[in-house]
Amino acid sequence: MALRRISKPQEAGECRILFISSTEEKHLKEILTALDDSGVLTVSDMPGFTRRGGMIQFVLEGDKVRFEINLASAESARLVLSSELLKVAASVKRNSGSGD
Repeated sequence: MALRRISKPQEAGECRILFISSTEEKHLKEILTALDDSGVLTVSDMPGFTRRGGMIQFVLEGDKVRFEINLASAESARLVLSSELLKVAASVKRNSGSGD
């Protein structure tokens, strides 16, 4: 495993997982568009991330970190998420279309 900081979304093509910092919220649409069909799993803790087309969003529930999944976004990137992962998610969005 290697951790890299990237400055352009196009540099993420060789990544398997991309964490998108909340500091990039203004550029989220551009980042997600650049990663279309790349097979990169997108993860963030920014509010509304899965609603806007991201795949996995970390959320706080009390003192626990949980996650929400946008299954439609993952499937459109040709990623298959395990049923075990889906079972433990706080919520799973199954329909397509981002709410930007």
